[in-house]
Amino acid sequence: MGRTGRRKGQRANTTFFCEDTETVLQAIALIELAKKGWVESVPTNNRVWSVLVHQILALTLQFGVISAEQCWQQLFIKYFPNNQFFAE
Repeated sequence: MGRTGRRKGQRANTTFFCEDTETVLQAIALIELAKKGWVESVPTNNRVWSVLVHQILALTLQFGVISAEQCWQQLFIKYFPNNQFFAE
């Protein structure tokens, strides 16, 4: 099961990959429970540090070696030119 769309104001999307009858039944049960409002709340986090670490590791694999300055250029200047990553 994978969840996406956890941003504030967006509708969440859940995808189920079922390999047998039992997992199909479990997916149906989860959907029915969700329809009745029986789901745990999912807190949103504007700063997902695990994603940042993943991106740094991906850059390291891409370039072989990467300096802190190159990371800053690739991840922050390119995608967050106005420092909105650090805004509350």
